[in-house]
Amino acid sequence: MKTAIKGQFGLVLIFVFIILMITPAFSQDTIVRAKIGIMTKSGNKSWYLKSQEKLSKGDKLRIYVHPETASYVYIIHTDKKSVSSLISTDQVREATLVLPSEKDFYQIDGKSPVEVITIVCSSNEVKELSPLKTSELSYRQWASIEEKLINRSKIELGQIVEKSIPIAGGVRGGPPESSMQTFSGKSLIVKKYEFSVKK
Repeated sequence: MKTAIKGQFGLVLIFVFIILMITPAFSQDTIVRAKIGIMTKSGNKSWYLKSQEKLSKGDKLRIYVHPETASYVYIIHTDKKSVSSLISTDQVREATLVLPSEKDFYQIDGKSPVEVITIVCSSNEVKELSPLKTSELSYRQWASIEEKLINRSKIELGQIVEKSIPIAGGVRGGPPESSMQTFSGKSLIVKKYEFSVKK
């Protein structure tokens, strides 16, 4: 009888050990990583903007997104009144997405006191963002979706990650990919830039 109990207890311990060994691997599979940056240019100088900076009318912006693995990329622009999708892509594979292009820039028109650009990268299509392809969202609808996506992307502090997550500001100069900051998220990344604009 005691031998049977010990045998069953041993099987339970082995089963628990296997689950503990497998769980981190599954959780790591859900981590999404991408290099993301918004570059501005003034004269011959260009640098990456921080999440909250002041811009002026006429400032030029270029958006860079380089997912670590094949990812769906969504870029949403709002002035906290109206919402527009700059891009909604199929999976980007081993490439840097540059908007509007490697030669062009978006230009701040100064009509709004705030400009917000939200970049979403996900290994799976984000169903909540599908209305952006066919119809317009109100700012209220978008704010609700954005908040849910941000909460869903948060990595718990106790979660095991395969690589370190850099926590740093933007780096001025250098090739775009090498100086961009890397971001990580659970199943998706949501990176929000909110710029105040002076006329």
